[in-house]
Amino acid sequence: MTTPDSEPFTITAIKLFSRRYGGDCNTRFEIWDCDGNTFYSDVVSHSEYSAAVDSWGSAAWGYKGVPNIVGCGDFYIAMYTDSTNPDDAVYPDTGVYVGYDTSFSSDRSCTVQEKTFTWDLSTPQETTNWRIRIVGMKK
Repeated sequence: MTTPDSEPFTITAIKLFSRRYGGDCNTRFEIWDCDGNTFYSDVVSHSEYSAAVDSWGSAAWGYKGVPNIVGCGDFYIAMYTDSTNPDDAVYPDTGVYVGYDTSFSSDRSCTVQEKTFTWDLSTPQETTNWRIRIVGMKK
């Protein structure tokens, strides 16, 4: 993501279009600068920002507040979900489905293994953009 007009921008929340499945568990949210340095990190339960619903028709935008982080230029929002069964990495019992938008291509959505960007999902990166946004204001 990039702050508007490359001016200092105060990030007040992360919002994402999602739905959760299974029981409640945890998600780690991080905000990185363009070099992958972490300047925000927090762990919250899925239920804090995502509703347990049965279909995308009832999914909604959820919000995760952050403590007024000032950024300028490029940055990343990383999100790591945990399973209630750590041995079941492929099909965990609980988690969050994040929606994606195919109406534009930023080529900036990707999966993350620690801080290594990869794309190993069945949907090509050039047609997938996770519906994760920031909320904030120009400083």
